[in-house]
Amino acid sequence: MTANLDPSDSARRRTVARAQSAAAYAAGERSAISTDGTVPSMTPPPELGEKIAAAAHAWAALAATNRYVVFSETLEGRITVELQDEDGQQLETLNLAGLFDLIEDQGGG
Repeated sequence: MTANLDPSDSARRRTVARAQSAAAYAAGERSAISTDGTVPSMTPPPELGEKIAAAAHAWAALAATNRYVVFSETLEGRITVELQDEDGQQLETLNLAGLFDLIEDQGGG
């Protein structure tokens, strides 16, 4: 299983739009992420909203520099996290601490 983003322009625009929606949601604009015009009935606690916003800002900052975080599952069921460029070339393998550091560095969180 691999969860990554197609580095095409349309995928990049969707990534930035999702990041902006998540940031708006975290800032209290709850309807900003609704696709059908409804407001979600449950909201995350404020501290979670702040972390969501930081991750969204980090994701947008990485996408703006054509870098992407890719999660993959090995045959043994382990999850790997890689930082890749727009061509899918591995730039770095991240452990969990490295992933959170990346979010903090890029997202200002």
